[in-house]
Order: sequence, then C-alpha cells, then structure tokens
Amino acid sequence: MSLAKMSCIVASVLSLSACATLGDATVTMNHSVSSLAEVSAVLTVNQFDRTLPDGVEANQFETTGYTFGKQILLTENLQDHFRLAFVQEARRAGASLRGEASCSIDATVDKMALNYEGSRKLTFDGTVTYHVNGPDGSKGLSKTVSALETTPTSNVEGVFAKFNTKLIDGLLMDEGFDKFVRTSCPST
Repeated sequence: MSLAKMSCIVASVLSLSACATLGDATVTMNHSVSSLAEVSAVLTVNQFDRTLPDGVEANQFETTGYTFGKQILLTENLQDHFRLAFVQEARRAGASLRGEASCSIDATVDKMALNYEGSRKLTFDGTVTYHVNGPDGSKGLSKTVSALETTPTSNVEGVFAKFNTKLIDGLLMDEGFDKFVRTSCPST
C-alpha cells in the first residue's frame, strides 16, 4: 500500500496519533510509548510552545521543499502532539503527574522539520528547549535537546515515534534533571 493511500488508524490505549493530510489521503503519525527512562518525581507538564519560522503553520513540519509534492499538515499543532507524547513517556518512566509538591516542566519546540531526502528517504530533525522549575517556582534547569532520525518512506510512523522519544529521553535520562527532581519534587 502506498503512503498516499494509507488511512487513519485509531490509536490504541498506549499510542498517541495525529493524522497528517497528503492531498486527499490521510497518514497516521503515532507515538508509541517506548522510553527506558526511570523518573521518581512529581511533575506538572505545562503547555509547550513552538518557535515558528515564517510561512510555517503550527500543525505543519518545517520542510526543505515539499514532501511528496505536498505539505504535511497534522490535525493538531505539533507542539501539542509532542506535549502529549511527553506526558505518556513521563508516566511510563514512573513520574507522578498528580500532586501538590510538583516540579513544573515547560518546553519550546525550537525546530520540528521533516526533510525530503529523495523519493525513498525522509529525515526528522528537531530541537526542544526544556525548563524545569521547583515546586516554589524557583528556577531549576534548562536543557536543549536535539535529535535526527532518517527513515525510508515505508517506515515514517515508527521513526516519528522513535524521533519523539529521543527528544523526550534527552531530558528524562539527563543526570542533571534526575538529580534536580529527586531532591526538589520526589515522589512518595
């Protein structure tokens, strides 16, 4: 089945999906939870923002040229899709997302690109800056994470999920993040 003829698939309980439109075809971009991080903390995940270059919509990847001759538009803003993926990964890692003595996490998606590398290859390229604050609002740490994943056009879904997980694990598996949350907002 060609990529242009794929149809939207309903997300399973452990999967997050955003549908992308290619002309009159629809492609599902799933996020399957796969982080190996372990987080022992109480967290609040705030709204994620996105730095948009001129001419790029919030539900669109930045691209180098058009992919398959079309722009890929998701049914939701990319930063919202990424935030929900972050929440799922944090839960799987063991973080409690309910509690009063929580550290807060804000993020800015600085770059979320899908680059066309020829008729059979695509590259996801992204950068996210995280800000983690203590329960009292005190500044904790800032960390910028970048990821790059190349895929054949036949495996876009799986590599998009792997790409998102790399951007998320860059924070969740960071030694400075672990030390800060364990001392500032440990789970009980």
